[in-house]
Amino acid sequence: MMPVVSAGGRAWSLLAVLPGKQAKFRKRHGGTRETPSTFLPPTAYCVYREKAGVDTDIFYHWGEKLVEETSLLRKRHRNIILALDGYGAHCSYKVLKLFKDNNIVVVGLPAHTSHRTQPPDFSVFSPYKTAFRNELNKRTIFVKDETKNDVYTICELLTNAFN
Repeated sequence: MMPVVSAGGRAWSLLAVLPGKQAKFRKRHGGTRETPSTFLPPTAYCVYREKAGVDTDIFYHWGEKLVEETSLLRKRHRNIILALDGYGAHCSYKVLKLFKDNNIVVVGLPAHTSHRTQPPDFSVFSPYKTAFRNELNKRTIFVKDETKNDVYTICELLTNAFN
């Protein structure tokens, strides 16, 4: 999960990278089909990947979504600033050019320092992790069956914490 938050507190499209080559469906009692992304916020950009994590293509496509979502903001204020850690997928020429061409100023934080130099780690991600842990604890305590925490459940818990 990669949540994105503005300094004003607005949440932009979150990026969710889920395990697997493609979405897996499950059928519910009424015959409806669900994918894990069913349980994510409606604006989430959800992709599937065998290896965990974000690669350059995934980050680029998410960047296109961010460019689209922030078009009005950039028209009013000309530039916006995007603070990123030094992760390789964030620093590709293709991604940086996309942001530059769309008046998104990228500020790269030194590697292994974002936990100290990135204010959202304290103001957003720490409370988000706490809210997720609380959701997980509630599920562990109150669910009486032997249901395991699968990708569907985790997506639902992450969304509950996000909201």
